[in-house]
Amino acid sequence: MDKRKKKGRLLFVHIFALVSLSMMVFKSFVAAQEYNRFRTFHFSNNSSDNRHPRFSGGIYSVWGDAGEQLWLVYDSKLDSGNTEIFTSVRFRDENFWRDPLRLTDNVFRDEYPVVKHVNENTIVVWQTNRRDNFDLMFSVFDGNNWKEPEFITDSKSDDIHPELLVHQIYEYPQTDTVVVILVWERDQKLYWNQYSEAGWNLPKAVTNDSTNQTNPFLFGFENTISMAWERNKYGNVDIFGSWLDSETNEWVVPIQLTESEFEDRNPSLVQGYQEMGLIWQSNRDGDFDLYSRGWRQDKDSILLSDPVSLTENDSSDVDAYTLLIPHG
Repeated sequence: MDKRKKKGRLLFVHIFALVSLSMMVFKSFVAAQEYNRFRTFHFSNNSSDNRHPRFSGGIYSVWGDAGEQLWLVYDSKLDSGNTEIFTSVRFRDENFWRDPLRLTDNVFRDEYPVVKHVNENTIVVWQTNRRDNFDLMFSVFDGNNWKEPEFITDSKSDDIHPELLVHQIYEYPQTDTVVVILVWERDQKLYWNQYSEAGWNLPKAVTNDSTNQTNPFLFGFENTISMAWERNKYGNVDIFGSWLDSETNEWVVPIQLTESEFEDRNPSLVQGYQEMGLIWQSNRDGDFDLYSRGWRQDKDSILLSDPVSLTENDSSDVDAYTLLIPHG
C-alpha cells in the first residue's frame, strides 16, 4: 500500500498525571523500548534545577544515514541564577545518551525550549530575556554543528511559551512539503509564523479575538494541521480549536470544544478513527480529572461527541499528553 494513503492507527494514549507542577526537577525519562521493555535513563546529577523537558517527537522518529535519533532539550537554572538551554541526543543503535550540550551561555534567562526535526536538521526554539523583555530565539543543528542562535521575534511585549510543529504535507504526485509552524503567547493572545529556507515569516495573530488565549497545542495528521488552546471568553476557561486553511494559509474561525462553567485546561489532540480526539483536564467534578471527546467536520458544521471521563478519583489528574504512532 502506498505510504501516502496509509493512516496512522492510534496505538495508545499516554497520560502524564502531574500533581505538583512548580519547581519540578527533571530526573529521568522512561521510554518504551522494543518488546515492551522499559528502561530509565538518568540525564542529570547536579545541584541545578533541570526543568521543562521536551522531546523531538515520537520514539525514534527520524530516519536517515546517521540512524534513527531522539533529541531532548531542557532548561537548567544554574547556581549563578541564570537559566540555560541544554540538549542531548540518543541514536537507536546506541545504548546510551550523548553527554548534554549547553546551547546558551549568558547571564539571562533562556527557558521553555522545544525541539523538532526538519528534514536532515534539528531545530530548537526557546524564550529569552536578553533584550529586557522575552523574545523567541532559535538554533539549528545541521548534522555537524549548532548554528549561532538568532532572534525570531522583536516585540515590546513578552513572547513566551513556544510550541513547534513540523509536519509533512503529501502533494502526490508533486514533491512532499515539510511545514514548520511556530505558535506562542503574546499579551495573552496567540501568534504564529512559519519557517522555510529563507527564514521565519513575520508573526501574525491566530485570531482577531481580544480574549485571553493561552497554552496552545499543535497537531498534524495527513494534510490537516489543527490547534487547540485555552480561552477565557465567558468568565471561565474553555477549550477552543481551529485548523489551518491550506488555500488561504490562515486559521479558520475558532470553534468551542468544551462548554462548562468550570475550568477546562491543558488541551491535547490526537487523531482517532474518522475524527479528531481532544483530551483535557477539568474540575467539573470538584477536583481535576481528565476528559476526552471527539470532534469532526461535517460539511459546514462541527460534530462533537459527549465528553468522557478518563479518570475518577480524589486526586488532581492534570496535563494530559497524547501520542499518535503510525504502525506498519
